[in-house]
Amino acid sequence: MMVLYCFIVLLLNGFIVECSTFFAKQKKAIKQYSNKTVQLFNNKTIKPYSNKTILFLLAFFFLIRLIGITNPPLEIGHNWRQCLTNMVARNFLEIDANIFLPRIDIAGEKTGIMGAEFPLFNYLIYLASLVFGYEHWHGRWINLIVSTAGIYHFFLLIKELFTKKIAAYATLILTVSVWFDFSRKIMPDTFSVALVLIAFYHGFRYLKNGNWGRLALFFSLMTVGILSKLSALSLMSFLLIPVLIPQVKISRKIGIVVTSVVSVGLVGAWYFYWVPNLAEVYGYMLYFPRSFAEGAAEIMALWQLTLEKFYFSAFHSYVAFVCFLVGMYWTFSTPQPPPKGEIKVGAPLQNKEIKVDTLSSNKEIKVDTLSSSKEIKVDTLSSNKEIKVDTLSSNKEIKVGGLYQEREMDASSSSRSEESPPLEGAGGWTLGNKLVGHFQNVRREKIFYLKIGIAAFALVFLLFMLKTGEVFPLHNYYIIPAVPLMALVAALFLANLKPKFALIILAAITIEGIANQYHEFFIKESEHYKLTLESIADEVTQPTDLIILNDGSRNPQQMYFAHRKGWTVNQEDLKTPHIAQLQQLGASYLFINKKLSQEKFAYTVTYEDEYFVIYKL
Repeated sequence: MMVLYCFIVLLLNGFIVECSTFFAKQKKAIKQYSNKTVQLFNNKTIKPYSNKTILFLLAFFFLIRLIGITNPPLEIGHNWRQCLTNMVARNFLEIDANIFLPRIDIAGEKTGIMGAEFPLFNYLIYLASLVFGYEHWHGRWINLIVSTAGIYHFFLLIKELFTKKIAAYATLILTVSVWFDFSRKIMPDTFSVALVLIAFYHGFRYLKNGNWGRLALFFSLMTVGILSKLSALSLMSFLLIPVLIPQVKISRKIGIVVTSVVSVGLVGAWYFYWVPNLAEVYGYMLYFPRSFAEGAAEIMALWQLTLEKFYFSAFHSYVAFVCFLVGMYWTFSTPQPPPKGEIKVGAPLQNKEIKVDTLSSNKEIKVDTLSSSKEIKVDTLSSNKEIKVDTLSSNKEIKVGGLYQEREMDASSSSRSEESPPLEGAGGWTLGNKLVGHFQNVRREKIFYLKIGIAAFALVFLLFMLKTGEVFPLHNYYIIPAVPLMALVAALFLANLKPKFALIILAAITIEGIANQYHEFFIKESEHYKLTLESIADEVTQPTDLIILNDGSRNPQQMYFAHRKGWTVNQEDLKTPHIAQLQQLGASYLFINKKLSQEKFAYTVTYEDEYFVIYKL
């Protein structure tokens, strides 16, 4: 026994030694790899905030969201809205392709033509069906492509307005937010906001270079984006910013204002003339807007769910929401910039004023801070300026790309004193060296305009919430237009941290966001039985027969899969008198989902299985 014990001890000792050796080698390899990786970043061999890196990141998340891309709209979250979208698209294919007359299948004896949002998204599904044949999932890949393009243009826009780092952080946060799931749903919410984000980018390019083609893209994409979902209109509040900036040419301001007014006019014509007209003529209205007072009362009654849309539904990450709150605090605690963006640099031995008004040229200005005081006015919109500041111990080269451009500062190591801004490029919350005070001020000026944009957006979005009433707190996708702004504010905070801390937080946000949404990529086995509805309906009824389904009032899911027209009713309305009324309007069959109701009726049973029983009326 003692021999066996000693043998076991020796084996364990050898195992421990081998494990120690192995882990020591792995630790050394990891350290060497880490050092090489850091060296690659320091030598700029790897550019973490470049366009190529962001495109790779978006392609990676695009591929992830292809999981289950061919699923029918059977997931638990918002299946009714996806079925409604498909229903309109299928009717374009089978009945009438007139885009101005969208129709659904749950309007009973009526035509089904209804007043709702402009059906651009549905029409794209119809066009895809003409090419590839009709499938339940065409809307998923269409939405995913457009939403991904919108996120990329969001990156390009924020990169121009702030810095590459802020743009990269905001893009990742937006990608794994509520957009992660809804960008692959058969719904126009991220689709519409993505079109508006692309429009904003082209509008910005127009403000920079006056290209009329950019203005045309801005107008067309903005218009169809807001038409596709009226909630995207709240983003137009940010167009107040270029109107207020004095450096923007008056002619370009007029171009943006005029096209925006025309765009809003077309949107108003659809929602406030054509939609009510369709409801009046065809007798079916899907949505019922509230008065501001009614909406406020409904939201106050559901205030907890309303708050939840902001602190959880927006990001699906509590970590991201905390970053947003800190970013909001720092944004609104930033001091206001001096008038006209002027600031003095250096000692007051001389008074010189250098005015840089550059909309189309590059200028390099050297400022010797030992002997002069310069008052610098930078009126910049579209060009890059290099301003060299010669100080006691070093040259600081600061690249200024205009009011909307990123600032990059490269300083020699000898001048990196405790006075230098440790969080350069993050948005201007730090106390910087007086020698670069002007550029700190320019950053504060950007934050000043951001404050205006946030305030304008908050007002318009609040009005939208009041008009929707209880619909807002009961549906998490109505927060989608606010998420790009929330992601930007969170990124402003993260950009003030050391990169390693920011990356750790971003990793936590990514993991939490995806973990809270990945289940939507899969269909529960308990829902698959609904796919048999069409074959059952074909066996028992004719395509023109009107049917009644106990699927809840206005829930189109089972009617969509049955590929029939008729009525959907709540369980409490599933009574003989109400059924008799619908029979008078033309109902021929009653479909009962046995999972929802076990009630029996005194009609002839024409079909029954484990899930459904069908009565002939």
